[in-house]
Amino acid sequence: MQDPIRRLSSQEASKEVASLAVSFARSNGLEGELLHVAPDDFYSETEGKIRIHWVAVFQNLRNGREMDGPIVLRVNLRDREVRWATEA
Repeated sequence: MQDPIRRLSSQEASKEVASLAVSFARSNGLEGELLHVAPDDFYSETEGKIRIHWVAVFQNLRNGREMDGPIVLRVNLRDREVRWATEA
């Protein structure tokens, strides 16, 4: 069986990452909007041409007020796993 990640276009992979990140963010009480998703430059592992590791950047809001600096999440597209960027 072929890996489903290999069948994704870059745009489809980006949308999948955004969906995973937004679900994680909302379930953890983040209020800010998704600003950007991109392949994680630190990790270069791929499935075909699609990168496995991505980052998602959110606006940092607390009680409706914008705080300093964005919130960054790391997304593993293969495992469909999302973590805070500060976690190892």
